[in-house]
Amino acid sequence: MENYCSYMERCTNDVILKMKKLGIEDQLFEDVINYLKENQFLSDDRYVESYIRGKAIRKRDGHLKIINALRQKKIDTKLIESKLEIIEKEQIEDNIEYLIEKKWKLYFPKNDYYKSKEKLVRYLMSKGYSFEQFKNKLPKK
Repeated sequence: MENYCSYMERCTNDVILKMKKLGIEDQLFEDVINYLKENQFLSDDRYVESYIRGKAIRKRDGHLKIINALRQKKIDTKLIESKLEIIEKEQIEDNIEYLIEKKWKLYFPKNDYYKSKEKLVRYLMSKGYSFEQFKNKLPKK
């Protein structure tokens, strides 16, 4: 499990799933997880920070998508919300503007204005942004 956690950041849920897959007995889970945490192989704090940075900067995902993905990993909601502050407002606005520009060039030549705008809104919402975050940035007719 040390090698598994050393390769890349993992959360507790990832380690549990891996141990189940390897057929390790359930009663050993707690001991293994405690050992990994004590020896700095496993940290949900580090995992959440790394995950948020990767998704917000590289993938340009929004808060909602990041929160949902971390909840699926059974990460504590308080931890998620405390770490979301590492995404700066400028980064969010830059991401939205980049995505709008990129997708508008793709959608508008093929469709009329309203159809393109509808596709763009759906895309941005699927990336985890709320309508309030991008409604003023949408292309005008």
